[in-house]
Amino acid sequence: MERNTRVKYSAAMTRNGIFLTTCCLVILAGCATTGGSDPAEPVRTTESPGPIVATPPVWPKVAVAYPDSNLLDVTASIGERYDIGVALMQGIGLRPIRGSEHENLRYPSLMESLAREASCRVASTPYYLFLYPPGYESLLQINFYDRVPNAWRDRALSAAFDGNRKLAAVLAFLSDALGKTIIADNLVAEASIGLLRLPYSPVPDVLNAVMQSARVAPQAFDVAATGDYIFIYRRGRDAFSTAHVGAVTPEAETLLSRRVSISLPGGAGAGARFQPMEGAVEFGSVLGSLSRQAGLPVHAPPTLHALPVNQTILRDLPLQTALDLIVRQWPVTTIGYTLRDGAIHFERLP
Repeated sequence: MERNTRVKYSAAMTRNGIFLTTCCLVILAGCATTGGSDPAEPVRTTESPGPIVATPPVWPKVAVAYPDSNLLDVTASIGERYDIGVALMQGIGLRPIRGSEHENLRYPSLMESLAREASCRVASTPYYLFLYPPGYESLLQINFYDRVPNAWRDRALSAAFDGNRKLAAVLAFLSDALGKTIIADNLVAEASIGLLRLPYSPVPDVLNAVMQSARVAPQAFDVAATGDYIFIYRRGRDAFSTAHVGAVTPEAETLLSRRVSISLPGGAGAGARFQPMEGAVEFGSVLGSLSRQAGLPVHAPPTLHALPVNQTILRDLPLQTALDLIVRQWPVTTIGYTLRDGAIHFERLP
């Protein structure tokens, strides 16, 4: 039985330039930057286990008044007062909005008015409204219902992100909240989201909103998914496969099939509050933590110590799958691991 989890996560925003990346990952370029305040502590409420029932919300009528401001701040203030669903595409948050006052106005009508003033468009989905500028219609083609097993439709959560968070931290947070694994390779994980306010929604809808907000073009990524995990990776890479090399002995098979939960860069204790992390750490610095959580010594040659490791939360996976996901975050095919002499050895392949 899955957990019914309601989550609020307020993320910091900084004045960054337009996000660019190499290696052919298509991040649709924006024309504005976002800015904001310091990060707030994540807040969550977990209900007792029971069947997942995530029904599309009935949008409220709203009464709001705001001074001259920008799209980000006005939308955030509305989200603080009402249980709404909205996703702002990264890069449009600072578009100016004139002060105004509205009484008894339907929420979609209010957002359409704000979008017009910000020279944006509104796409309506059952759980949220997506605001984007003309020219980004391809983002509307993102559809995780076609990319993940049906079991993920029965997992749901609510979430709020103030914006400018890297996808690595966002997906780690979703994994922590759900108790299931959602992860991206390092190329996709570098994209940053805009503001998100999501009511209780099925996971595919949450991921649609996240990727649209991060303006990652649908033709830029593929998804490998089972009932245990979702792995999002840059299109053009080899299909997901095990990174284990060499023969698997019966003893090794028993160890590799053991289910584990791993949090990198460090394992948090049971019930610990999730702490978002920006940026990556070096692989060499997490070998000790990985050893403790895997239950086996983990070794890597110095030539692999500088590999970047994003914040990563792997929940209730076979050890082999967890190790495969760690390796597949790196956009190369020349790294693998083997299990010998009671230890895990990462190595560069010939």
